[in-house]
Amino acid sequence: MNDSLAYLGRSLFSVDAGFTGSINELRIYDHARSATEIADADAAGPSVAAKSPLVRQMEYLNRGIVAVRNSSTSAYVGWRLLGNDPADIAFNLYRSSGGSQPVKLNATPLVTTTDFVDTSVNLSVTNRYFVRPVVDGVEQDASESFTLAANVAIQQ
Repeated sequence: MNDSLAYLGRSLFSVDAGFTGSINELRIYDHARSATEIADADAAGPSVAAKSPLVRQMEYLNRGIVAVRNSSTSAYVGWRLLGNDPADIAFNLYRSSGGSQPVKLNATPLVTTTDFVDTSVNLSVTNRYFVRPVVDGVEQDASESFTLAANVAIQQ
């Protein structure tokens, strides 16, 4: 073995033609390979390691519904759109005031946003909000709920 320099893609000698190909695989051996070994490796082509499919790891999230009093007469309600929700998902928003039966607040399922300004709320009583996803026109299970306390201060 000697300490002479070697270059990938060019010769040590100025009269040699330059390398004009491409390198798609590089292997380093601890011995000199014979012409037969080199020819066999060239005929076999590059060895490509199988790529493992990209697996998306997602944490468990709920809808994260929240409500804040945003004026003297209204409450802002927002919730999450999840990464595994279908593209055509919609939502119905419900409110239970003072422990009463929940009422749906939207006339048609909400499709362009994951928030709502509740202008018909009675802010002098406790209000509990939850959403129900709508998939293919069918309402799904209710989300967790968020309770907005009675007479809470305005938050902006």
